[in-house]
Amino acid sequence: MVQYSITTRQKNGKWAYQIQIKDGDSWKYHSGKQGFEKKKDAIAAAQKVANGIEIQPEVAKDSFKAIADLYINSGIRSENSIRSYNFWLKNFEPIYDKRMTE
Repeated sequence: MVQYSITTRQKNGKWAYQIQIKDGDSWKYHSGKQGFEKKKDAIAAAQKVANGIEIQPEVAKDSFKAIADLYINSGIRSENSIRSYNFWLKNFEPIYDKRMTE
């Protein structure tokens, strides 16, 4: 089981979260996002990302396309962002089936 820590902060009226995971004896940055209107929105988004931390080691064995799709469909994204990511992803069609390595 992966240990993680979620912190939230407010700056200029907007909320942000940051997730850190424990790697041995130290904590390392995992992910973060800012620009939430309310603290509860930041916490909800952080929890959604943190729930996916457990499955990430297995994902590393998947193909480029599978990892890209996981990134696009995780988190809170607007419809325009999803369309843009999918359009960008078409440029990498030759490497869709390549396995990702650590």
